[in-house]
Amino acid sequence: DANGTVLYTVPAGVEANFFYDEAREENTIDKPDGTGTIRKSLYLQLKNINDGMYTITSYHNIPSYNPNIDYNDFIGDLEIRHNNSKDRTWVIEILPVEEYLKGIQETTNYDRIEYLKTMSVAARTYALYHYDRYTKHADEFFHVDSVYDQVYKGHVSALIFPRVGEAVEATKGIIATYDDKVIVAPYFSRSDGRTRSFKEVWK
Repeated sequence: DANGTVLYTVPAGVEANFFYDEAREENTIDKPDGTGTIRKSLYLQLKNINDGMYTITSYHNIPSYNPNIDYNDFIGDLEIRHNNSKDRTWVIEILPVEEYLKGIQETTNYDRIEYLKTMSVAARTYALYHYDRYTKHADEFFHVDSVYDQVYKGHVSALIFPRVGEAVEATKGIIATYDDKVIVAPYFSRSDGRTRSFKEVWK
């Protein structure tokens, strides 16, 4: 649970059902062995203790260009958290920033390595800026999301685009700063050939 108390150990290859009971305001897990349901008012954590991988079977992210790919595998720890501001229950992946960056899909395997390295620095800087401030998604219990911040596809993306991981390793720990402070480091995926200033876009 949120306090680190071990409630149950799920063996590898076994599916477990987690859900939020709105009527009771409880997070629950149905024990896969059929011996009952665990209910907690605290949020639940799934600790990846053996360097394994989680497949979220209720979530599918299949690209139109390849129906054989499904971006629903994750290697970090997971949290099951309901937030009142959105009235939704999130599955949040918790992992080191360098592993997170390997799952970023703002580039491809085919871009030049120096471009990939530059993108890695920008993506790392952007993530750490929001990690330090913790204001953008604070009421939802996470720092960056997978769509509106940086496109993140998890472990499957890291396998498909290994050169992105190489660029992350080559720039490990490098960020952009100004006056010894982490900059915002926004970037964009489409352009009409002109880069806008921060003031022009965000006033």
